[in-house]
Amino acid sequence: PRIRPLEGMLSTWSPGTNGTVEGPLVLFPRVQSAAEFEASLPQVRGKFVLLSFPWPSCRPDSSWKEFATPESLDRMQKERADGFEAWYPGRVRKAGLRGSALVRRFAEAGALGIVTSLVPPPGPQGWGVYKISTTIAEKIPEVGLGCEDYGLVFRLAENNQGPTLRVNADAQFTGEVPVSNVIAELRGKEKPNEYVVLSGHFDSWDPASGATDKAYDSGRSLERRGAGAQRLGGICGRPPRGSQRAADTAQSRQRYGPRRQDLDARIHGRQRLFPAMALANAERNQRSNQTGRSGNSGSRD
Repeated sequence: PRIRPLEGMLSTWSPGTNGTVEGPLVLFPRVQSAAEFEASLPQVRGKFVLLSFPWPSCRPDSSWKEFATPESLDRMQKERADGFEAWYPGRVRKAGLRGSALVRRFAEAGALGIVTSLVPPPGPQGWGVYKISTTIAEKIPEVGLGCEDYGLVFRLAENNQGPTLRVNADAQFTGEVPVSNVIAELRGKEKPNEYVVLSGHFDSWDPASGATDKAYDSGRSLERRGAGAQRLGGICGRPPRGSQRAADTAQSRQRYGPRRQDLDARIHGRQRLFPAMALANAERNQRSNQTGRSGNSGSRD
């Protein structure tokens, strides 16, 4: 057998492996009903289950349009659409369970973990572009692999060539800890009880620096706040209406930060010119997450 390192990592909030775990890789069972799915569960004991669709090409469509013939692009897109339809509606959803409920049944059946693709629908959007999203696994690890490596292990499993995955992934849940929003306020000169809100959030964990997410926007909004104050109130003066810069915490965990910020505003009786924009966005994102992983629901259900 050949030993080869794979490009991948745990999904956000995924349980770890508690040491090195090794086991075969198997495809999601080919079933046509919930009853068939239940009957197939003994097959996953002691194994990693491949849950995502393997993209037939890891090249982004922009590369195909630049270098391939129109006929080749059309053929690839049709193959991709047909394969996607056969995998999710034609196979995975036949199990009758979706999301965390589906993975919970695999865990109860003794699966070692689930393996997903780091390239969610609609497919590759750029060279080396991956998406790390919140796991739907509660008791077993979810390992995300890069596009090429996921396709490799999927083909090996599909052709009964016996691929084995060895994983040692650390993850610790240390319980609740105190967190705070970061709020800076410039009081208005003429209307101190009115202020414009510039809001963002800090989203930084091990697969990202934070600056590629909202930390960049937080810095830009601070610049806009200072520039706006100068334009409205002069270099040394204050603008007629105040401004508040809020960097919300824990926006990925049920949007606690934006909710708290809105509550504080209501308690103090202050009027926002843009009422609870952060909260409105949070509510929209939360509804999206309740229906499936945002931007990646296809690989999860």
